[in-house]
Amino acid sequence: IWSEFFTVMGQRMQLEFFPQGRETTWMPGFCALFLWCPAGVHLRYRLRVGSHWMAPDVDDYPTSMGHGHSNFCFLDAEWDPASDSVTVGVHILEMSARDDVADGLRVINQGPERALMNAAAPLANRGLDRVEWRIRNMLQRLQEVPMGSAMFSPTFSLCGVPEMMLELYPNGIQPSGGEAAPEKKGYCGFYVRCPSSSELVVTLFVGSVRKGPIRTSFDGNAAKGLPEFCSLREQLADSEDIVCGVEVHNPALADDVQVKVIALP
Repeated sequence: IWSEFFTVMGQRMQLEFFPQGRETTWMPGFCALFLWCPAGVHLRYRLRVGSHWMAPDVDDYPTSMGHGHSNFCFLDAEWDPASDSVTVGVHILEMSARDDVADGLRVINQGPERALMNAAAPLANRGLDRVEWRIRNMLQRLQEVPMGSAMFSPTFSLCGVPEMMLELYPNGIQPSGGEAAPEKKGYCGFYVRCPSSSELVVTLFVGSVRKGPIRTSFDGNAAKGLPEFCSLREQLADSEDIVCGVEVHNPALADDVQVKVIALP
C-alpha cells in the first residue's frame, strides 16, 4: 500500500506499507514499512505504525529508493478494530538534501536544524575565548597561494559573537605604496572578521607570534589585523603545519555577568 506523495523541504516522499509483511519478513503477523525519498536526501527519522515507534534511523538515498524495516511490529496489536484502520507515519528529526542542477553545479539544503545550530552557537560558545585554526602542508600552500590571495577559516563563535572568521594571506598583501620593506619580505597577513557593530579586545597569533591585546570596533565588512604579521617560514622551522587563531575578550559580556533577581508574585 502506497501513501500519497508528500513534500518535505521540496523533496517528494512516500510511505510504502506491507500489512502482511514482504518476502523478507520472517516474523509471523509482522508488517513492513519503508520511506521512499529521491536521490540526494540524507535523513535521521523515526517510522511509526500505530503506537509503535521504531528507534531513529539514519539513511542516505544515493538514488530514489526506500529505507525501512521488513519486521516492523505485530500488526494486530496496532490495528484499530473500531475504524478498521491503522496509522502509519514518519517523524523527520534531521534532514539535508542535495540537487545536482547542472553539470558541476550542486545545490545543498542543510535543513532548518543547521540554521538553528548556527543561531544557537553564540550562546553555546559564550564561555569560550580562544580558537585555533590548524593549516596543514603550509609550505605547499606558500607555493600555491599568490600574494594578495587569502585562505579563509570556517566560521565560528566566541564570547557570544556569531559568524567570526579568520583570513590568512600566506604570501602577504601588496603594500599600497609599492614593494614591502626588505625586512618584511615573506611576511604573511592575518586578520579576523566579525559582524558589524562588534567591539572586542582581540589578540591574534600565528605560531608563536602574538599581536595584541588591542581593543577594536568592527564596522561594515572590514577585517581587523596586520598586512605584515610575521614570517611564516620562520614559524614553520619544525613543522609543515601552522596553528593560528585569535583570543577574544568581549566587554559587553561583563554587563551580563551580574545577579539579576526576578520577583515572583
